[in-house]
Amino acid sequence: MTVRSTQFLDNFKVFLSSMNGALVRMGTDKYGDLLLPSGGYRSLKSFQLAQLIYDITVHFVNLYIPEASRTCDQMVQAARSGVANIVEGSQASATSKKTELKLTNVAKASQEELLEDYRSFLRQRTLPIWEPESETAKIIRQARPETLEQLRQLMASLVSDLSDKSDSSDKNAIKQEVAANTMICLINQETFLLARQISRLAEDFEQLRISVEEGAKRPKAFMLTIGNLAMRQARAQFSSNFFAVAGYEIIDNLGFATVDEGVQAAINAAADIVVICSSDDEYAEYAIPAYEKLADKALFVVAGAPACSEELKSAGIENFIHVRVNVLETLKDINAKLNL
Repeated sequence: MTVRSTQFLDNFKVFLSSMNGALVRMGTDKYGDLLLPSGGYRSLKSFQLAQLIYDITVHFVNLYIPEASRTCDQMVQAARSGVANIVEGSQASATSKKTELKLTNVAKASQEELLEDYRSFLRQRTLPIWEPESETAKIIRQARPETLEQLRQLMASLVSDLSDKSDSSDKNAIKQEVAANTMICLINQETFLLARQISRLAEDFEQLRISVEEGAKRPKAFMLTIGNLAMRQARAQFSSNFFAVAGYEIIDNLGFATVDEGVQAAINAAADIVVICSSDDEYAEYAIPAYEKLADKALFVVAGAPACSEELKSAGIENFIHVRVNVLETLKDINAKLNL
């Protein structure tokens, strides 16, 4: 991995962390898109397979796990979580890619937890765990069952085949071996699909970063921090990470006593983007004067979605960044405005 790629991944992780912190602080629960438009989860292969895994897991625990066992509830909840997090992310995909990435990671982690439960089931009963390249595992991967009935028929065929080849007279043990190993194969396929979705999102940001860094000029994003200390610091951190993930040079500041002082510092820094960072209440006082002084010198951005947003827009301010925007599309739009 190159130094630039390592730096990008570090920035990306910091950005996701700051987004998560902002979501907690602001009490929002909006989710963003990864690959499909809002509500398009039913077309995702990962959703279809996760739903099948959930349905079979419910049948599996009813057959083989005592109802009073914690494992019974644990396996069902893990399977359900694998489905639910894909659905939630897709349904609110018009906002931010960050939260969909978070939910996809949660779905993947849930499947991995379920995977270990099935492996433990086999190990504790001294039943074999099939190797990934075994003939039976290959049969399952090639069959790619899409419905409950198709999966039942596949399992019945494998039970019949193994019964003919086995010296064991315990057909119930063979059924358990086939059922659990089949689920292991399907869950491995599911985690592969989810990992590919996560990788796709990171690749989109990586391509954006490369386009910025390979341009004729690396843009500077200047944080014009003013007003309420806690809010300006929180929004400056969020905004710095927002632009850093795309490869921008970040110029952060401790805070300015007046708008004029901040504007002059931004001009002296030859900033391409100026992000005003303050509290919602103070934007009505600070944002418009700062914008009017910088409109022909830099791209002006407001960090947040204050109640006075319509007033700011009426004054000509067009750019706002916050936890509910689609991060990738917003950065692409800003790049286009800067002719990057």
